Amino acid sequence: RRLRGRLRAITSSSRAEGRAFAGYLGTRRPVRVVGSPQTDELPVRAPEPGLVLVVTSVTHPDGTGGAAPGTELLMAAAERLRAAGRSILVGLHPREDRSLWEQYEISTVPTLEASARAEAAVGIPGTVFPLIAAVGTPVVGCVDPALTVPGYLLSVCSSTIDDAADAVPAIEAARLPDADTLADAIGPIGGSAARLLDVWARAARGRPAR
Repeated sequence: RRLRGRLRAITSSSRAEGRAFAGYLGTRRPVRVVGSPQTDELPVRAPEPGLVLVVTSVTHPDGTGGAAPGTELLMAAAERLRAAGRSILVGLHPREDRSLWEQYEISTVPTLEASARAEAAVGIPGTVFPLIAAVGTPVVGCVDPALTVPGYLLSVCSSTIDDAADAVPAIEAARLPDADTLADAIGPIGGSAARLLDVWARAARGRPAR
């Protein structure tokens, strides 16, 4: 409520994210869809047979912030996948405890770049999920009753699991959603950084966005 009247411009990466932002902010003002600068240079997908990317969150709270419900489920799902013969590549959240995942290969590049190597990805649905789908890698979401996930993040999931026993069949069946769903959740690809900076520059000068 304190921020709404001070907002000069509201941007989002996609139409779906814009609807989520407008609901969160409690505004009917237009949200400018500019895309995500991270999609301006997407990695070329080259999936390695049997490789699954595990997209971590934060398993245990620390002095810098809380933990995400469902991370214990994700750890159990990763173990089920390895036991079934899958290779595990871990994309670490910046605040995640690295020692919890050292039994697997930990990516040395950002999670989005690492997703190009994977046949499929699994994790707690977050803002990187539409970006991974934009690369062409299907995603499976780990959900928890205590977790609130915007609908557009769930929409890009091939499926969701709430039991580690479902991880293997979910990964085996993982597919991208239809093109309309992807476009709604991902937004425009290419030129996003320029569009975002244009909106910011016009807002700073008190001009409406084009």
